[in-house]
Amino acid sequence: MVAELDDIIAVDFPRSEADEKIRAAADKYLLELRVLADIGNANAKGVAPSSSAIYEIFVAKVAATGFYGELPNSRRTVNKWAKRFRKRWCLERKRLPAKSPVSDQILKEKARRSACC
Repeated sequence: MVAELDDIIAVDFPRSEADEKIRAAADKYLLELRVLADIGNANAKGVAPSSSAIYEIFVAKVAATGFYGELPNSRRTVNKWAKRFRKRWCLERKRLPAKSPVSDQILKEKARRSACC
């Protein structure tokens, strides 16, 4: 059974207090999963987003869904949230490996090819 995340989020559960807690936890999980996918995409491009950038992505996704009210944006809040996020998803703060430098000859060939088109 395959379902899109938006379809899963749109499912309307009964509104008991226990159900609300379960839905809130599921919503948070799915939102964080989307943020994790964005981090993976950035890492694939060779970018390691900062804690504040990751929090901004999360806030944007929260605003798009409208599940929560206004989220605090102080430096301490962002750092605490990022620390919990990294711990929950087993992320580490590491330097991405650098790619080997391109030789001058290859750069000249690429420049020559792009100038011809």
